[in-house]
Amino acid sequence: MKLTFCLENILTGRVNLVDLVDTLCVDHSVIEKRASVLAHSDSSLCFVLGQLISKDYLDSIAEEINEKLQQEGSTTIAELVKHYELPGDFMLEVIVERLGTIIQGQQDTNDPTVIFTDAFVARHRAHIRGVLSAITRPTQNPNDIQIPGMAEKLILSGRVPGILSGGRQVHRAMYIPSIYSRTQNEWVDNFLKQNGYLGKLNVFKISV
Repeated sequence: MKLTFCLENILTGRVNLVDLVDTLCVDHSVIEKRASVLAHSDSSLCFVLGQLISKDYLDSIAEEINEKLQQEGSTTIAELVKHYELPGDFMLEVIVERLGTIIQGQQDTNDPTVIFTDAFVARHRAHIRGVLSAITRPTQNPNDIQIPGMAEKLILSGRVPGILSGGRQVHRAMYIPSIYSRTQNEWVDNFLKQNGYLGKLNVFKISV
C-alpha cells in the first residue's frame, strides 16, 4: 500500500517505471506489479509499455494534437506515434475517444489511421471537383487527389459528371469524363450516318 501511495503521488501525468527504481529504492518487478494493480483499480490511469499514464495527460496531448491538426488540416497515427512514443493501437484509441470533443476532426473512412479536419475535407473536395471538371479525356491518377474515395463520392452524387474505373486505389484509377464519352458517341453516330458502316480501325481509334 505504501508503494502504491508513492506511485500515486509521484505520477504527474506520465512516468516510466524504470525512472522510479532509484527514486523509490524498490526493485523494478515490484514497482511494475504495483503499477499494474494501480492502473486496473484506477480508471484515470493507463499502464502502457512500462509507463503509467494519466487520463489528464492524454487529454493534454489531445489538445496539442488538435492544435496541430487545425493548423495543418490532417495528421496520421504514424506521425503521432513517432512524436509521443506510444503504441499505434493505443494512440488510435486515444484519438478516437476524443474526436468531436477535444479533437475537432474526423477519421478517413478508407484509412482510420488518418485524421482530417472538416475544413480540410471541404477544401479538398472543392479542389478535386475543380480538377475533375477540367478534364476532357480519360486520365489516369488525376493530380492531387489525396483522399481515397472522395472522387468516387463526387461522381456518385452527380456533382462531377463521369466515371472512375480501375478500382479505388488512387494510383490505378482512371477518370473518364462524361463529355469524352458523349463526344465519342456523337462521333460514332455521325460516322455511321455518313458512311453506313463502322470499321475495326475506327473502333480502335476511338477506343470504344
